[in-house]
Amino acid sequence: MDEQNPAVSNNIVSQSQIVSQFQDEATSFQMSKKSLAPAALLETSQKIDEKSEVIEDDRSNIKPSDKSILIIEDDHNFSNILIELAQEKGFKYLIAKDGETGLQLAQEYHPQAVILDVGLPQLDGISVMERLKDNPNTRAIPVHFISASDQSSEAKKMGAIGYLIKPVSVDEKEMEVLVADNGKEALKKLEKEPNIDIVLMDIMMPEMDGYKAIQEIRTQPRFRQLPIIALTAKAMKGDKAKCIEAGANDYLAKPMDTDKLFSLMRVWLYR
Repeated sequence: MDEQNPAVSNNIVSQSQIVSQFQDEATSFQMSKKSLAPAALLETSQKIDEKSEVIEDDRSNIKPSDKSILIIEDDHNFSNILIELAQEKGFKYLIAKDGETGLQLAQEYHPQAVILDVGLPQLDGISVMERLKDNPNTRAIPVHFISASDQSSEAKKMGAIGYLIKPVSVDEKEMEVLVADNGKEALKKLEKEPNIDIVLMDIMMPEMDGYKAIQEIRTQPRFRQLPIIALTAKAMKGDKAKCIEAGANDYLAKPMDTDKLFSLMRVWLYR
């Protein structure tokens, strides 16, 4: 067996703590927010084509002395959340959107920890875990599982040191949804419920359209950091720029994709 990297040896004791920190912070992703107020509907986008988009990572500039973490996750937006956590903790990060790529990166870079999605396409997370533990060069790497369903018992039997259930529905996570029929009503609801956590704003509304409503919301200092997602019925050229200019954090085009909706909600609710 090849001699282990000194940087890895020096971090063996703290490796489980590394992933535990991710578990503690990632647990806050589990829809503990109290209220969600759309001015009309929900949805997703950011012009993300999750099947074709390549997420850049640090593999080209990882040094032997660097702390690194491998994220094996096919959900682009959830990967972004984990990337932010990694950067906050001072880690270089490696990204794999499928199990085979994750196994290759684990073998080549020997990261200090692995964050592994159970529901990967083709080679699922359980199979990836089995192969990581069967390989003498990767079996000592701490692995933390993430999944939309609770398979924590099975994961821990396989050697995972932690398990996070992804938030998958508003009802399951006890979020309150407030609905406004137009921009003026949305402003009134915000006045009455200032602790609202996110706004999904339909652009095409009677009385006051979404652009104007967003601008009005942003004039109030207490709402300047409130996440606002703009929704439009058609994906027209220039719409996103116009929404962002009005003060929205992001832009979504209908029809709604539920999976993308929850991914984007995770991004903006738990930044």
